[in-house]
Amino acid sequence: MKVLLISIFFPLCGFNSNEISKEFLIKDAKTAIEFAKVVWKPYYGKLINTHKPFKASIVRDSIWVVQGTLKTKKGGKPYLEFNAYDCTVYKMSFGK
Repeated sequence: MKVLLISIFFPLCGFNSNEISKEFLIKDAKTAIEFAKVVWKPYYGKLINTHKPFKASIVRDSIWVVQGTLKTKKGGKPYLEFNAYDCTVYKMSFGK
């Protein structure tokens, strides 16, 4: 399943493309959340599902910020920043 999801999102995000697009590859919050889950999965496994609901917003005109929900006072939540044009990941963390 992991290979299938990655094979769907990587071509979508232009990893095989040498052209620079003027349109967002990730155009909505739902798709941004799905992309973030695919990126997080190899690092955090099933733990990611315990941090629903996920929230996605776009900042600085082209950066998607996706984060989970902190369920307890201890621990952290998943966080991802990536470029809406080419899906370059700028920051990934699991903290408060």
